[in-house]
Amino acid sequence: SKKWNTFYTNHEAGFFKERHWFSTEFPELMAPNISILECGCGTGSSLFPLAEANPTAILQGCDFSQRAIQVLQKHAGSERINAFVHDLTVPLPLEEASVDFALLIFVLSAVPPEKHVTVLQNISKVLKPGGVILYRDYGQYDLAQLRLPAKRFIQPGLYARGDGTLVYFSSLPQLQQT
Repeated sequence: SKKWNTFYTNHEAGFFKERHWFSTEFPELMAPNISILECGCGTGSSLFPLAEANPTAILQGCDFSQRAIQVLQKHAGSERINAFVHDLTVPLPLEEASVDFALLIFVLSAVPPEKHVTVLQNISKVLKPGGVILYRDYGQYDLAQLRLPAKRFIQPGLYARGDGTLVYFSSLPQLQQT
């Protein structure tokens, strides 16, 4: 969390662009009165566009970085979002079977691969029956991976960025096994 707190202290809310593509990529998020949990919400680059696009959605977000949550909570419109600091490798402090959709947008890649199953199990516990995890992340041989210098290599697929945060590039077979 120390590296991510430093990242968000340095960049505030200006690093990640707001993600206005949800209505086309994930149209199911536009249904009325649904509950959405964004895991690894950062400063709200997904949650704020979702709040605008779906005014009836119940929005929650968690992030490993206390600084990111502080920045999110200062943003206009944050009163619609229940945001909290949380490490996804431990059970979520939410009622079981209370969430329709969980978003994992460029988040699992920031978690060491040996903890992926635990993270997904923790998220699955808060999903309602029929609930869905919506996932988008880096893949093996992604251009972002190819641009990383060899000195950033930790183990196959896992690298340390220049700021010390981790990034994992998974393959489709690895995801299917997880």
